Amino acid sequence: MLIVTGRLWTGLTGPPGHAQESGEFRIIVNASNPIAEMSAKQIGKIFLKKQEEWPNGFAITVVDQRPDESVRQAFSRVILKKDPAAVEAYWSKLIFSGMGVPPIKLATSAEVVVFVGRNVGSIGYISAETPLSEDVKALEVTP
Repeated sequence: MLIVTGRLWTGLTGPPGHAQESGEFRIIVNASNPIAEMSAKQIGKIFLKKQEEWPNGFAITVVDQRPDESVRQAFSRVILKKDPAAVEAYWSKLIFSGMGVPPIKLATSAEVVVFVGRNVGSIGYISAETPLSEDVKALEVTP
């Protein structure tokens, strides 16, 4: 499994707590999802809701975190290539024009694990040190 960092894709190193400080995160899906890896570009399309179905036709439910969370900031920079404020502006524009609904926002990585574990078509990101339940799995992220 690869851990995504603010600079590059690497293995997790350092003591507990190091992951959040350096902006590392994992992309997770429900354990029943047959997908094991995705490109960063594909993940970006999903989180901007430019792709709304999995290859098997199931609807994708996107789970985001609050803009002030360090994991959200790292995810936005690395995957979406935008800062969280720019992502919020993107959603405001789409909401105002009636063209889109932003992802569900949860407060913590632990809440994301629970939500993704309970919802088959969901995808989210969590801080690298957040434990996974048996109901979710981390995706390998390719460039």
